[in-house]
Amino acid sequence: MPSTIMDKPGFNKLDVIEQLKYINELLAEGQNLSDISKDIGIARATFRARFFKIEYVYNAITKQYGKDNKLEIPLHPSITKISRKIYLQYAGKEIEEDALLEKFKFEWCKEYKIKEIKDLKIYCNMEDKKAYFVVNGSVTIIIDFE
Repeated sequence: MPSTIMDKPGFNKLDVIEQLKYINELLAEGQNLSDISKDIGIARATFRARFFKIEYVYNAITKQYGKDNKLEIPLHPSITKISRKIYLQYAGKEIEEDALLEKFKFEWCKEYKIKEIKDLKIYCNMEDKKAYFVVNGSVTIIIDFE
């Protein structure tokens, strides 16, 4: 365990994993990131960027950097509460996203189960008046707008 703070040149000589271990040891001793970064002379954002590149993120609950295999950044709760609707307009007509999704679900459920969908990409071609639903990177279902 580190008992003293390393200087910037010494810290930068370590490989990124050793830097990570060093910072986590200091955090385990009860120090905080702001003080550690000030004492070493490296911005917190620099730690974050270096560790993010090797898929480590700071966990505020454990107060440690840990491996994050998903690297998903959750939306702030205020963003998820925003009501949204998407309307596709073409040739003087309009279709709502929800209506298009319902058509897709109807077609999908003829052969598959909803729980089989892991990834869904929707490509809308306004000229053809069609939506192409690509499921799990391979299955394509085509839905007419009309």
